This record gives sequence, structure tokens and C-alpha cells, in this order.
Amino acid sequence: MYVQEHLTGDMIGFEEHPDPAWIAGAKSGMTEALYRARSSGWREFFDSLETLFRHMIEVPPAEPGTSTQNGSLYETLGGYVSVVGTMTSEGLTFSVPPIRQQVVASLFAGMQLYRNGKELLVPHSELDIFSRLVPLRGPIELEVFNR
Repeated sequence: MYVQEHLTGDMIGFEEHPDPAWIAGAKSGMTEALYRARSSGWREFFDSLETLFRHMIEVPPAEPGTSTQNGSLYETLGGYVSVVGTMTSEGLTFSVPPIRQQVVASLFAGMQLYRNGKELLVPHSELDIFSRLVPLRGPIELEVFNR
């Protein structure tokens, strides 16, 4: 599963340009995700992202809870969670630096969102709403929708 299947843009055979805020979040997540063992689908997705990053070198990484100058916090979070997110029996988990957790949690007022140290958990019951707000791509998108 390649990024081309989920994002599009002129640079590497894509039809539309990927949102820079999504890419900024994905860049931030790659540092953490590269240390995690993943299936070959994840490796292909990461390889494809690395190619995309080389073509969009001017986009700096952005941690969750931050955004690029013209970007959305939701787009940035989507890129980040697409790279570091993990489906568990409880729901979707992803790490967020403690200093940014309050900002991320405030994006989902009225939703159940649980914190455990550095991890945030979106329970299964909230995944439909979460995925409408946060653009997930790659293997985690399939895992969320095939739960």
C-alpha cells in the first residue's frame, strides 16, 4: 500500500497536491514510527512517504497539537496518527507529547478520549467521528475502517 493510493499530487504521479499540514504531521511521526516493527504494508507506506518527503523538503515537521502556517490542526494530527497510530482491542492509540495533549484533547470536545501517560486512546465507539475530523491514510486507515 503506497502513499500514491491515499494521497495525490503532480510531483510523483499524484493527481492533487497533498495537504502540507498532513505531510508535516507525517514527518513528525516518522521519527517515532521508524523504531516500531511493522508489517510489509507499513514498510511500503513508509518508503512511499520518504519519497514524498524528498519532493516536499520545504515542509517542516509539525507535532500533534501544532500546525503549519496555513494548515489545520486536524490535518497535522491526521498525518501524525496515520504514521504512529495503532489499533488495539480498546480502540485507536497514538502517542502525543504530554505538553501537547491538552491541545489535542480540546479538538474533540464532547468525545471520549482517554489519556494514559504519553498515549491517547480513541475508543471504538468514537472512531467514526474521529475519522471524519482527522484524515487518516495508509494502513491505519484500513485498520480503523475494518475493525
